Amino acid sequence: MSWSFDVVVHAGGGDLTGGEVMESTMRDVQQQAGEWGPETRHQAQAAVNAALQLLASGALGRGNCLVGLSGHANPGHDPAGNSATDHIFVRIQRLAENDPF
Repeated sequence: MSWSFDVVVHAGGGDLTGGEVMESTMRDVQQQAGEWGPETRHQAQAAVNAALQLLASGALGRGNCLVGLSGHANPGHDPAGNSATDHIFVRIQRLAENDPF
């Protein structure tokens, strides 16, 4: 199953606020898409964890960031027929101070 969500979070220093926002958004997307299989839930949680580590590292400085997480998980991680292979994308973009987010 393919999955995707975007969220704006604040990064840098000890005041990372993105964890709760990303977890909440992930739950909302899961509810809207119907029940995710265990592989999809595992991928989405791994992507959230990776994004949180990057944001907390300070590699993007301090400020608002647009975090885009997406992927595709096959049942048992086994692509059948013409199905896409499993993948995860983590995109983090630092927003300009005057960005409307």
